[in-house]
Amino acid sequence: MNIYHPDLFQDSEGRSPIHIAITSKHPIVTRLLLSHPELNMNVTDRSGQTPFAVALRTRDHDAAGAILAREPGAAEQVMKKKTMNSLKSC
Repeated sequence: MNIYHPDLFQDSEGRSPIHIAITSKHPIVTRLLLSHPELNMNVTDRSGQTPFAVALRTRDHDAAGAILAREPGAAEQVMKKKTMNSLKSC
C-alpha cells in the first residue's frame, strides 16, 4: 500500500485532501495535489461532490481552472449530476 497516495485518507465527511485544500483556500497545496499523477478527480465526499464541484461551490476559479486543465471531463460530470437531480425532482 502506498501511504503517500493523495486519495488514501478521507476525513469524517468523506473529504479527500484535494477537497480540503480547495475548501480551505490553500492554492499551493491544491496545485501540489493536482500535480500528483494518481490523483482521482472523480472521488466524492459524503455529499457526492467531486473536487471540481467543491471548487465551483466555493467560487475558487483558480482551482476549477486547474482541475479542468488536468481533467477536461470534470465539468461534464457535474452537469450530468445536476441534470439527473433535476430529472429526479420532476
